[in-house]
Amino acid sequence: MRHYTRNTDLVKADEIKSYNDILNPKFKGKILMNDPTIAGTGLKSFSALGFNILNLDYFKQVAKLEPVVIRDQRLQVNWLAQGKYAILFFPRTSDMTEFQDAGAPVAYLMPLEGTYLSRDGGALSIVNKAAHPNAAKVMVNWIMSKEGLTLISKAHGLQTARVDVPVESADPLKIRQPGAKYFLDADTKEWVTRDPEFKGAAQEIFGPFMR
Repeated sequence: MRHYTRNTDLVKADEIKSYNDILNPKFKGKILMNDPTIAGTGLKSFSALGFNILNLDYFKQVAKLEPVVIRDQRLQVNWLAQGKYAILFFPRTSDMTEFQDAGAPVAYLMPLEGTYLSRDGGALSIVNKAAHPNAAKVMVNWIMSKEGLTLISKAHGLQTARVDVPVESADPLKIRQPGAKYFLDADTKEWVTRDPEFKGAAQEIFGPFMR
């Protein structure tokens, strides 16, 4: 649910309070972006920002800073940690958590305009007519229990929907904040069916910068 991250050696904590602060010309050539035309955090973040929280004009301004757009999500965080880039748009949370746990100089940004809430990179399904359906039910019940979701929360460094799951190990900027602005419809059928529209807009704006 966090769109932007920074290299803490290159960008100080109070340097970016608004999404518009990222439009500073000093960041030209210093921005890396997860491909916003691919389903996942790239497309989800682009659509939530470009069509709800902000607008497409914002991303057209970002394009003037000549961001580099790549699909290798682990490499993105690696380059951010190395200081090759100062800001990373739309990183995968599991990679960020791994690098943060290792002590890399990377951190999330929480602009005042808000962010979106969404499930993180996965889904739980039960196979129809499985050989052992009761075993599957037991497994699902455990995954959704406090114990199961505590392990998943620690692995991803994210807060779950269960309010009784501890969040002490999560990055404070990835915990839901009282009074913060959140877009809550990013996973609805109405929003997801607009993906072709979102992808088209992302391709038009950032196509020239994709590697």
